[in-house]
Amino acid sequence: MRFRRHVPDTTLPSVPLRGIGRELVILLLIFAGAFIAAFIYLSPGPIMASERATTDVIGMSSDEAQAVLEEQGFKVKRAESRMHPIYDPGKVVWQDPPAGTVMPQSSIVSLTVSDGIAEYPVPDVAQLPLEVASRVVTAGGFRMGKVDTIPAAGPPGVVVDVRPAIGSLQALGSPIQLVVTVPPRRALPDEVIGPPHGATP
Repeated sequence: MRFRRHVPDTTLPSVPLRGIGRELVILLLIFAGAFIAAFIYLSPGPIMASERATTDVIGMSSDEAQAVLEEQGFKVKRAESRMHPIYDPGKVVWQDPPAGTVMPQSSIVSLTVSDGIAEYPVPDVAQLPLEVASRVVTAGGFRMGKVDTIPAAGPPGVVVDVRPAIGSLQALGSPIQLVVTVPPRRALPDEVIGPPHGATP
């Protein structure tokens, strides 16, 4: 009677090469897409030769701004003008899209032009202490002008007059003059009882 000796199978299992190849291709595509996205994000410059980044034209005159943008190959559209706190009439106060935007040539850039410097009412700081009133004036966009004093009863350093008048329209940055109280001058004895009898004033 013969006995067979059992020998373990040492053959490596077959690996589906086709499946591994497909997964490898997918991973490579994902890696390439991520690399391209990161490159575009970190390098926002023009990708194609026909693309340009818009120049910052805010503060230029409308004619100068139009010439600069048209030289870059963009088309310029005038938006509705508006009042502005600091820019004189005819100056560009906004551009859309903003400066630095990368766009193909012949794209439209809309310009908003100042229609004049906007005016704002002088704040009511009457009866406020000078320190508080000055903060209100500067917070409103104006600047402190000359401070005058007037003798008056009551606490000193209180605003009793504002020039220009409260509520009048003024451009931002205009000086605001305040008048504050000071203690009345104390009368001298001679001023109270008058000079001695027979003395010449």
